[in-house]
Amino acid sequence: AMRALAAMARRRVAQQRPGSKEEVVLQQIRFSQESISSVFQDGRRVSMMMEELRKKEKRVTDIPSISVVVEDGKIYSGDNRRLSVFKQTFHGHTMVPVNVGIFDQAFKRKMTSTTEGRSIRSRN
Repeated sequence: AMRALAAMARRRVAQQRPGSKEEVVLQQIRFSQESISSVFQDGRRVSMMMEELRKKEKRVTDIPSISVVVEDGKIYSGDNRRLSVFKQTFHGHTMVPVNVGIFDQAFKRKMTSTTEGRSIRSRN
């Protein structure tokens, strides 16, 4: 049943127009990059968001949706720090909101994962 749900979600995302909102199973989303910084652009530590989610001070819906693209039938994230937080905080079958993007040259340049997006390394 889970495999069928995952296949349906992948098809839905692939068929959406850029900018569309969708929900997908967390374990389906792959990392696009090989590594991430442990600090968000606003200076907050990734671990702080993780703690807020664990303590239920924040919910997934309080956090900006992850941008995703579909390439070769796989869903890749453009927001790897948030994805890392979600994967370390929630069960893999958790549904998460995403914004559908385009697999363009800019996104292609960001694709540095050496594990087909299955894991990511924290740089600091």
